[in-house]
Amino acid sequence: MPDTFPDVPLSSVDTPTLNRATRSTALATDAVLEALGLVLDADGEQSALNPNHLLPALHDANDAIQRAHTLLLGVGASPVELPPRREIPLDRLDTPEARELLDLLTGALVVAEKVDASRGRLLSPKIETEPEESRGVDLAESVSEIVHRLRLEIFGPKGSGRE
Repeated sequence: MPDTFPDVPLSSVDTPTLNRATRSTALATDAVLEALGLVLDADGEQSALNPNHLLPALHDANDAIQRAHTLLLGVGASPVELPPRREIPLDRLDTPEARELLDLLTGALVVAEKVDASRGRLLSPKIETEPEESRGVDLAESVSEIVHRLRLEIFGPKGSGRE
């Protein structure tokens, strides 16, 4: 990643535009830092469940965003304070509405896999997948990620006693 930015005449950019850009970079930084927290285990070590390239890529992205944010502040953008994250209590994750949504999305996943198959957007049969993983690599993959997240929220990780 380059350490410098191309020569851009930022002095001609109006302050509201710079402020929007600063807010965007602040939010992006917050999202990257949250993702970093998800790929690290409780001891700060890289989780075995994630590809080795993910953690360095997130660090690189965060560094680039920080440089952009510093640049924007340097040309007159206003600093942005983000509200603190609110944790959702566990008892609000497993609700009748969440289970209903999981049921609907599980049905949608079946249809999305059919759509992906009709478009030739499936993993090769040579590639092994877990039973709960989708073989679709387009729409089904997106729906599958949401289904996985919702299952994790409702039932917790395997071995947590909530499943």
